[in-house]
Amino acid sequence: MSTIVNQVGKLLLEYVAPYLTLDGLVLMLANDLPIIVLNNLDANTSSDQLGEPRVVPNPDHRYSWAAFLDPSIITVNDAIAKEAVASAIFDLVAKDMRIPREVVVRALVTTSTDQHGRPVLSVADPFIAAFLMGQLYFANRYEIADGPPVHVSATSVVVLAIDHGLCSQLYDEYKDEDEGMLYLDGFIACNSILCQLLATTSLTRSRPPNDDDMMTTWTKAFELWDSDPADDDAGSGGGGGGLSSHTFRRYCDQTYGVQLHVALKFMKHEDSYRREISRRRHVHAKYILPLLPSFALHDDDVASPTTTSHHVTCSSVGNGQTLSLADYPHVVAMPAGDRTLHDILVKERPGRGDIQAMLLNVAQCLAHLHGCGIVHGDVKALNVLRVHHQLKLIDLDAANPVGEFFQRSTCTSGILPPEMFVHLDTTTAMRQHYDAYCRQAGDATGAAAMWRQHRPRSAYVVRLDPVTDSQPSQPNNSVELPYALIPMSPSMDIWAFGCLVYLLVTGLHLVPTDIHLNIPAEYMAVAATWTDLALDVKLEANVDDIAARDLLRRLLRVDPAHRISMAAALEHPYFTAQTCDSVSLDDGGDEAFCTIEEEKPPTVSHIPDKIHVHAACDYDDIALKCRAREPSPSLVVETSPLVTPTQATNAEQCRSHPTLSTHNTMLLDHDPHLTRPQPDESSPSFVLLPMSRVHAIPFVGNDAAIWTSFVSHFHSTCHAVAAAMAAGLPIDAPLKQLNHGHSLYLYLLDDVTGDLVPTETTSNSAAPSAVYPIEIRPTDLEFLAMSLPLALAGLATWRRQFQLSPRPVEQAAVPTNA
Repeated sequence: MSTIVNQVGKLLLEYVAPYLTLDGLVLMLANDLPIIVLNNLDANTSSDQLGEPRVVPNPDHRYSWAAFLDPSIITVNDAIAKEAVASAIFDLVAKDMRIPREVVVRALVTTSTDQHGRPVLSVADPFIAAFLMGQLYFANRYEIADGPPVHVSATSVVVLAIDHGLCSQLYDEYKDEDEGMLYLDGFIACNSILCQLLATTSLTRSRPPNDDDMMTTWTKAFELWDSDPADDDAGSGGGGGGLSSHTFRRYCDQTYGVQLHVALKFMKHEDSYRREISRRRHVHAKYILPLLPSFALHDDDVASPTTTSHHVTCSSVGNGQTLSLADYPHVVAMPAGDRTLHDILVKERPGRGDIQAMLLNVAQCLAHLHGCGIVHGDVKALNVLRVHHQLKLIDLDAANPVGEFFQRSTCTSGILPPEMFVHLDTTTAMRQHYDAYCRQAGDATGAAAMWRQHRPRSAYVVRLDPVTDSQPSQPNNSVELPYALIPMSPSMDIWAFGCLVYLLVTGLHLVPTDIHLNIPAEYMAVAATWTDLALDVKLEANVDDIAARDLLRRLLRVDPAHRISMAAALEHPYFTAQTCDSVSLDDGGDEAFCTIEEEKPPTVSHIPDKIHVHAACDYDDIALKCRAREPSPSLVVETSPLVTPTQATNAEQCRSHPTLSTHNTMLLDHDPHLTRPQPDESSPSFVLLPMSRVHAIPFVGNDAAIWTSFVSHFHSTCHAVAAAMAAGLPIDAPLKQLNHGHSLYLYLLDDVTGDLVPTETTSNSAAPSAVYPIEIRPTDLEFLAMSLPLALAGLATWRRQFQLSPRPVEQAAVPTNA
């Protein structure tokens, strides 16, 4: 005899449900669910090796689940809530079948139908339907969006979601406790939070309404909705009696939309979670992305894994797998922004005016944060978000009050100032650094992971307090560090802001970085050993906007005490649009704002002081080209002081230039040829040749053929560069083809004899050397751009010296002294 239907095919549950206990209802429903769970088995799998369980429809069920949800078919005892029965069913199936609870909920709620093919949610009572939908959401209110997270790091995951419970929570929080109605003050408080969720696609230059306008708008809205006759019909006191929850919900749906989009940040460490909350308590939501009310809104209570992210998963990037958030138990909710500053640069290509406005916006945010005594600690384009027409700072899990030590398990080295790097020059220092970071790991795997993050790169490390984010925010005195820690100060953010300004103005990173904005090992020495002179050289080379260059000189100072404050930066002519005049630096230096001078179009036949080029950028910089002066090209490269390395007065300048340090250091270190008399300071001191070995001069055989082709192509390329410059076009394409896409080789010329500096392969070498020639790759566009005029002049001088010409091979002859 069937335990599901009677003799006439009617469900037994219809007759006995009013008399059953909760356990009895669960037992009967469990025997006739619309789903079954299977384990995948293939021919090569033994019976005791079950595959991954999967949920499939049950073809033999009799629709007890749909009938139970339909109030017109089945009623239960008044002491039993159908919500409690449904929740017990979800738990039972998930436990017995060993599958995630959310999989069971989704199968029973979204894919189940009644015997007529109608979804169960359409036949269920509205209250039970709302409960069932809530079971699909994280914390019964957040509908996490499908697809990969918007951000994943070692310590946090950010996902987009729809908040189905915010309006109800705000109403409950701001309603009058005695009368249970929402009055004007509470209505304005609710709107001040909800207005942060307004989506915007407007331009960055658009301005949000001021506070007075918003107050007026909200007051009028309250008067309109307070007189809504729907509240009178519902007996809720309309017409001066405040707003009911139903009326307020209808107002929110019409004003802010049915779907309120938010971002959920899941964090691994409690300390980061507490910083995200506490650092926002004294800052204004106009400048820092605020937190929204959520299930963990009040106090510093940490949401436990079992009530938050224990069962939450989301799609991972690219591989179709799911990412469990069980390791990220601490959650905060924030307004979902429009785009980060990084995305704005890549996808919107803002002009000079927009860049200036955005940088001013970021400067105002930093000035406010510093005024509150807080250092952000991670100012970069990815941590600036556009929300409701404005840019705001996000990601405060690295923020600390002024004077505390910089404590993070990871950091963005590409934006750190020079004082944050230290060189470990002994094995003892290396061992101390290793012990400080790896002893706390607990096991070999953890120690290896920790060492990968903090191992020295070119013997340089960052001055971080070696504590994990999960430990209290106190200096770690249990280990001896081989270096002194530096307390956090606004000067750290000021340097990072300078890096951001440099990126937006030039489209280049101050120091080459990887995709995570961390500095590769080969550039660590550059970042750690900046000098003011080297920075000035780089700014002169790449920033043609006079005001922007002067602002950068004040932001990017090696001495932290000499960096301009953010409050003073807001008064700089770059932001105030004042004419640059002779105003001394804050530190009393003799530098001043420069007056903008008329620049003549450069030509290749004349060696100019400046060459305007579009330099190709490494990594993602190609997409970030931002023109600092339109329609002028965006990069100004100083040639004269940089490509005459035999001048003793320029030796230190060339050595410290970060882009050319590899080439120029090798040139400068060859002392025998730096002390020779110089016939003329403007004389070319090097020549670029297409071959790595020079066997004889004049060239013979294959070298002669290469020489003939090279000279002809070199001159045609120079003409192409000149034409591009005259038209204001980028010159990176012709520069790459300077030697048909192959490397060139830089030979140093003796300023007295005009001979090539001896190399280990020249037949007439008096002192063999492995220094020259230096390979110049086609990708070294900045060097090629700066050196092209002098390379052309050097080539012409060298040809005249030895009567070389691009003639046929058979006419070339070996000189008598070869």
